[in-house]
Amino acid sequence: MTHLTHEGGSYDLLAFPLGTAHHPQIAILCQFGSQPLPSQQAKTQESLREADQRFRLAIEAVQMANWEWHILTDQVYWNEQHFRLFGMPPRAVP
Repeated sequence: MTHLTHEGGSYDLLAFPLGTAHHPQIAILCQFGSQPLPSQQAKTQESLREADQRFRLAIEAVQMANWEWHILTDQVYWNEQHFRLFGMPPRAVP
C-alpha cells in the first residue's frame, strides 16, 4: 500500500496482479482521505466563515426570512425575520 498526499488531501493506493499469465491484469484500489493539509484546511475554514458572514449580512439587508435544517444533526436555525413576517416575537425555536 502506498500513501500519497497532495494539496487537497491524501489517499492510499493498493495495486495487485489479477488474471493469468496469458491475460495479465492489475487491480488498483484507491481510498481517498478526507483530511486536507492543515494549511489548506485553515484557508478553507476562513473562506467559509467569510462567505457565511456575507450571506448573513445580505439576508439582514433585504429583511429576508431564512431557515436552515441540518439533516444529519436534526438542528434547525430560524433567523429573527422569519418570526417577524408571521407577527411573532423572535425566539430560538419555532
